[in-house]
Amino acid sequence: MLKAVLFVVSFAYVITASPTTQLSAYYQDIFSSNADDTTFTFGVNGDNHINSIYGITAAQYRNTLTTWRTAGCAFVTTVGDWGYGNQADVDSTRVAITSVSNCPPVLFTMGNHEMDGVGKRPWVDSIAKGVVTDWASADGLTDKIYYAFTYGSQYLFIFLDGDYQVGASGSSNGTLDTVQVRWFKEQLEANRDKHVFVFFHEPIEQWTYDTPGYLFNSRGPVCAELEKHINLSGKQAWTFSGHLHYDKKTTFHKVHSVHISAGTAGVVSIDGDNITVNVGSGWTNLDQFPCNVAEYDPISGDSVIRIAEDSIRGMYSSVRDNNVFSQVTAENGVGPVYGTKMMKGPAITWYHSYLFSDQLITVRPNMKFLYSIYLVNVSAVNQDHAGIQPFVVMPDGSNPTTTIQDQNAISFDMRKTPIFQCYACELPSLAGRASSQWYHREFDLSAFAGASLDRFMFLSQANGANFSSFYVDNIKVRWPAPTTIKETPASEPDDDLVIHASPNPFNPAVTISITNVKLSASPAKRGERIMNPDLKIYNTQGQLVKDLTSDIRNLKFVIRSPRIAAGEAGNSVVWDASGQPSGLYVVRATLGSSVFTKTITLMK
Repeated sequence: MLKAVLFVVSFAYVITASPTTQLSAYYQDIFSSNADDTTFTFGVNGDNHINSIYGITAAQYRNTLTTWRTAGCAFVTTVGDWGYGNQADVDSTRVAITSVSNCPPVLFTMGNHEMDGVGKRPWVDSIAKGVVTDWASADGLTDKIYYAFTYGSQYLFIFLDGDYQVGASGSSNGTLDTVQVRWFKEQLEANRDKHVFVFFHEPIEQWTYDTPGYLFNSRGPVCAELEKHINLSGKQAWTFSGHLHYDKKTTFHKVHSVHISAGTAGVVSIDGDNITVNVGSGWTNLDQFPCNVAEYDPISGDSVIRIAEDSIRGMYSSVRDNNVFSQVTAENGVGPVYGTKMMKGPAITWYHSYLFSDQLITVRPNMKFLYSIYLVNVSAVNQDHAGIQPFVVMPDGSNPTTTIQDQNAISFDMRKTPIFQCYACELPSLAGRASSQWYHREFDLSAFAGASLDRFMFLSQANGANFSSFYVDNIKVRWPAPTTIKETPASEPDDDLVIHASPNPFNPAVTISITNVKLSASPAKRGERIMNPDLKIYNTQGQLVKDLTSDIRNLKFVIRSPRIAAGEAGNSVVWDASGQPSGLYVVRATLGSSVFTKTITLMK
């Protein structure tokens, strides 16, 4: 019997979507007896496509359910695309579930193919019959089936739905509306003391695929909120998705992302803070790949993330190009603007939009988007409609409400979403500026601060072969670093302080000391000086990671001659980076108007 009084997942405002409140309360009631559990398992797979050539048979699904029962799973789920919309698919799934004695509770996540045929409602009724009593539409297509519950005192489970009908015949695939984004945020805020597991169909990263429509269009606000939860709580955040029909585990924006297919009976094992999953082999940390790491521009002092400079069509590349682009060195009198290579595309003969990069970048204040473009053999000045455009998602999940313009007032319409629906015919002409020469474009993104740059597309309007080929290069976003950091020379200059770090690389702790060669080591008292520098550590995105200033104040930090052992008491502080990801960090010492830095490497 439903006991709504046991519903403990917090809502800060009234949800009018009946499926959310009813399903959340229903599952919370089921797991109310597990309030103290810290050791349990649950099962997950994806894209059953029951009885089709792209999925598994009903017998295979029954075997999967049996495997999960044997593993002692507290509950199991399929992350969308249970079938292809036939009532027979629904019936086969229900028969498979009911034929397994003591089958664990089966939960559901909606996918894009639940939009087919009979709609979403039959799937919900077959698994949680009678729970949802107030549907907005007879087939459930306009309803959003999202819900949440807690398991034990340390774990929060959230199921999202980005696939639903919009208006009379439109559809949303992998996109949350602003109400669902706000609800998701509030679930996290109310459960900061818990590890969180989030289930949705389309993935937050696509690893090897190169088509724009396969990604979760709301991954920007979802990843931002999950990363915030990780930073504030110190807990883990996991996402589970299907759609791409393969098994893979990655780390993306600090989130553990699990791709899973129909043929895998995934089991997630939880023992306190120790969480493991038997999907795929090993982890791939996408946060460490060049396309996801900011660098410092030594000339401007800005932070820079480059788009498509690292590789092309390779695993983990920032470029997802449908085999349209190639990477070339200087040719035919055209040389790259940055580095030694540039991206080249073929003749375009019709309205095109190609996924250029699937990077996900948070827009900072005063951030600019820049690139250079070169069109070869343009047939007419008014036939040079081409450019690279980012897809922007606002923090609340909404679309931008404005356009952006480059330095010559040539605009992009940012109001289209998802970006692969941006029709190239809406691009303005470059007015000959890129015809057989490099045109450097710069866009101010300040109006979108806090939003997400989610994928970059190459768009062109070419009604006939209006240019024979094109080049793009030096594509990047740039923003002022929170503080100016300048790397000091490797050798010790006579008039400067020098930061020492040992060991370097390190894991997880590093000892930091400062010396000055101007100080004499004999006698020892003349070779030391009590000073009070500020000492801080930044990551490569310019974010402050650790402020060691109070530590050195308390120690009455001593800056000595390099001939006095760096490790002597009073001359060093220790930074324990156990909670930080592997990568480069910058140690920054400020003394008066002078700034000194040291790059250190954490290798876990």
